[in-house]
Amino acid sequence: MRAMGVRQVVVVVNKLDKTTPPWSYERYQQIKEEVGNFLISIGFKPKNVRFVPVSGLSGANLVDPILPDSSPSSIQPPKESEDFQIREEEEEEEGDWSWIREIEDCPSLIQSIDQFRIPPRPCRFPLRCVVTEVLHPSSSSSSQPTNYLMIQVVQGVLRKQSTVLGLPSGSLYNIQNILQDEIISSFNHHKTSSSSSSSLNPNSRISQLSLPFALPGSVVLVILEGAEEGEIGIGDVLCRGPTTPKLLQSSPQISSFAFDCDSSCSFLARIFTMEDISPPITDGANLQLHIHGVEVCVRVAEVLEIVDKSSSSSTTKKKKKKKKKRKRVLVVRGGASAIVRILVEQALVVEPFDKCKSLGSGVLRRSGQTVAVCVVLEEESEGDEDVEEKR
Repeated sequence: MRAMGVRQVVVVVNKLDKTTPPWSYERYQQIKEEVGNFLISIGFKPKNVRFVPVSGLSGANLVDPILPDSSPSSIQPPKESEDFQIREEEEEEEGDWSWIREIEDCPSLIQSIDQFRIPPRPCRFPLRCVVTEVLHPSSSSSSQPTNYLMIQVVQGVLRKQSTVLGLPSGSLYNIQNILQDEIISSFNHHKTSSSSSSSLNPNSRISQLSLPFALPGSVVLVILEGAEEGEIGIGDVLCRGPTTPKLLQSSPQISSFAFDCDSSCSFLARIFTMEDISPPITDGANLQLHIHGVEVCVRVAEVLEIVDKSSSSSTTKKKKKKKKKRKRVLVVRGGASAIVRILVEQALVVEPFDKCKSLGSGVLRRSGQTVAVCVVLEEESEGDEDVEEKR
């Protein structure tokens, strides 16, 4: 979770009404200690981890906090549930939840979610928008090719009547209009599931619900001019700024056994593997990368370094220029971290995680199971590599 940028966690301790005895304080403390120690061991700060005791079936402590004069018997599950019928036939032990009221700062689940500290929006960063859906209008008054795109602004500020660069197409487009979510809700309400492509009828409400700009975190509908049909797809990136994301080209070697690749079709990444992966990840491993809404077949071209998460030590491949020896093969097992070079099968837009979290983090899967979290790293320049070799 930390590799994906998560910094605050609320742990919901559910089904406490089914413990023995019901609402057992000892069982709550056991879960809190075990889960809390695990989250702290992987890097979470204790002040950013909170625990909320609840009962999902009866709804206790979900929306409203537990009142001082209330008891477990005062909150019953829905009448249509099987548990309600069982409780009517059999009398169960009520239990004692007075300890919940004695816990310092123990709000309900909804209140705990509302208490999350909102990080500052990255408004001053270069513009990055991810296309989440492509809509096709039934009519348009513009002479230019017009597309309706549902996009998510991940950083920067998207402004009306501005020019953006589309990747991987590499073309410039004009943002004709930005529409707020009322138009999106109206469109989703009338969208038919049978049609493969979505349709939208522009109307007079568009001018009333248009926005001058969209901030990071917003999901808006954009009328884009200058893009031909099929030129922009889901997962494409609209960007603007002094720097642009890296556009990786499709590699012809992905279907072969050749591992040599350059930076134009590969990227440097740090991966964090799951605990129970089998087989481990090594050179030539074929995986699926899920990143900013797209799925791409990739290959681990080379495992460059095994990173020890508990210390600063690492294991690297030693390369000698004079004597040609067999390279040492590094194996990334479960619960480990490594620096790898990943080769992509098709064109993909990525950016280092420290510059854009949404374009710099993804998930690696194999046979439908998640095997690792992937974080894109900054490529080393040739000058840096020369300095390292001299050392």
